[in-house]
Amino acid sequence: MKKRAHFLEKKEGLMILFEFYCEDCKKEFEELVSSSDSNVRCPFCGSKNTKKLISAVKVTGSEQSRITSNSSCSSTGGFA
Repeated sequence: MKKRAHFLEKKEGLMILFEFYCEDCKKEFEELVSSSDSNVRCPFCGSKNTKKLISAVKVTGSEQSRITSNSSCSSTGGFA
């Protein structure tokens, strides 16, 4: 599991896809939860002894190439 925090809008509000880890069965899983939902059950063993994982984000390229590609100004000083 690599990326996360996908947002989906539902009738009852904002739903976010998070990664979790079950302390009892030692498995990782994803769950679509509302921002107010704090008790997530493991789909494998049913335990509420779960922890939300911090997801990693991968950024490619050098810092300079990201700055250059995101710039709205051209190299001549005007706008692109």
